[in-house]
Amino acid sequence: MKRGREAQHALYNDPALADFHFILGQEPGCFFADEEVVLHGTNPQWTKFVPSGRRQGPYPIRSCIWASREVAVTQLPVDSADITAAMAHIGGRRLVIVSVYIPNLSSRRTKEENLEELSSRLEMISRLVQDKLLRDPHTEVVIAGDSPVWGGSHINSTASQEESAPIIELMAELSLQSFLPAG
Repeated sequence: MKRGREAQHALYNDPALADFHFILGQEPGCFFADEEVVLHGTNPQWTKFVPSGRRQGPYPIRSCIWASREVAVTQLPVDSADITAAMAHIGGRRLVIVSVYIPNLSSRRTKEENLEELSSRLEMISRLVQDKLLRDPHTEVVIAGDSPVWGGSHINSTASQEESAPIIELMAELSLQSFLPAG
């Protein structure tokens, strides 16, 4: 997602998204003012949800959820600036919605530190989802993030495969499916 004010404002106001229930974002343009996270752009159709955790630096959060005001949504607490989670009720369906920022595994940290950071996020998500599934096994789960897993029908490096392994393991553990198209 582009962090610019105009890009986010265009996203919230895109007529093609008017009938959507959720927009899940990673790395939104935001800032901290009066002890509150402020996201760029606005539209009264959407309620914003941001992580309960905060991080140091220019961007206090790295994930968010915008939910249609027509949907009953409750934020779920997760102690991370990179994970936003909510419980939604749509008709007779219960949904856990999770937006997660996946760390750049090619950063200056060691490979082990990067995988530990990724694994920590995935463990938080797994605990949250399993808790909700124990209460109601018919709960549906949607998790979205800027993932290294998606590479179409060809994953071009061993590093990408190694980075993807914990995500694929979480998907298997929770019986999740990827709906991203190949290519």
